Formats: sequence, structure tokens, C-alpha cells
Amino acid sequence: MSDRDSLKVVLAWSGGGLLISAVALTALLTGLARPQAGEVVVERAIHNMDRETCERVLRSFADRANNGARVLWLWAEESTPGAFTGAGWTRRVARSPDSPRPYAFDPAAQPIPEEACSFPNNSLHIVSVERGKEP
Repeated sequence: MSDRDSLKVVLAWSGGGLLISAVALTALLTGLARPQAGEVVVERAIHNMDRETCERVLRSFADRANNGARVLWLWAEESTPGAFTGAGWTRRVARSPDSPRPYAFDPAAQPIPEEACSFPNNSLHIVSVERGKEP
């Protein structure tokens, strides 16, 4: 085997090792975001907030995600007029930890979008992993 052939073999093994390492790391990180036994992915929302209140609550949840809480996704939408009275919380079990909206953001990895909470009347949605059972 020539030096050139030996180099090709070494490079092929190195590339394969890097590929396997990348796949393993991706699987590990994906597994950390997914719920474990006794945990469930929950979407909570608070409705009918003005811009300042929405931004304050959004920042508090983004800060929690940066401090180790398992907040997967955050996003703000325009509240449906008359659908809810007052600023009340809703809760439902999410079916997947994947991004529920194209404009949802991962607060642990992404900055808060400038257009978040830009409506006169906002609903803030929080998808997180919580202890508990599905209803």
C-alpha cells in the first residue's frame, strides 16, 4: 500500500468517526429535550396582554430557559378578541416537542424576536417539559 493509499484510508476512517460522533451528539441532545418517564410536554398560554406585559412575561420565560428550565418554545400571537375575558392562563398537552409554529423560537438558543408581542392584544404561548401525567 502506498503512502497515498494509506492517507486515503486514514482520512476515510477519520471522516466516518466524525460523522458517527455528530449523529451520536445530535441524538443525545435531542433526547435531552424530549420528555422522560413521568414528564409531559405542555403548552401554556396567557391571553389578552398589552405589549409591555407580554414583553415582560416573555423575557421572564426566556430567562428561565437560559437558567436551565426546560422551556422548549416561546411565541406571541394576536389574541382573539372576545375569546377570553381578562388575562387568563390556558393549558393543554402538546403532542410533540417539535416547533409548533414557524415563528416560535427556542429561548435557550435564540434571541427574542423583535416583532414578538407587537400586537395591541397579545397571547403568549410557552411549550415546556413538566413533571406529571397526560390528562
